[in-house]
Amino acid sequence: MRLKYGQASEYRPGVSGASASPIHIFFVPRRLFVVGGLAVGLVLLWWSRALARLAVATAVAGTAIALHGTFRKQNLKAKFESARGQFTALWKEEAAFSL
Repeated sequence: MRLKYGQASEYRPGVSGASASPIHIFFVPRRLFVVGGLAVGLVLLWWSRALARLAVATAVAGTAIALHGTFRKQNLKAKFESARGQFTALWKEEAAFSL
């Protein structure tokens, strides 16, 4: 649809004239529905600050645990070798009893 110069300010899509009935959403006037939706959104935003604090606390705790594990020096190769030796000894012992 092409508008003439000066008609753009008067263009209202979906409205066919001055006699058009007001728009209702779930039997509620559109303006009241929008205001109610904004109010519910603001309440949820206020309520979710507790969830944001919980998320921050969880992230801080996770970071502290990761940093603790990073700065703790462990000889993992020796631990794995020790565990492998214990498993091999247990396996041989178990094999001797089963035969």
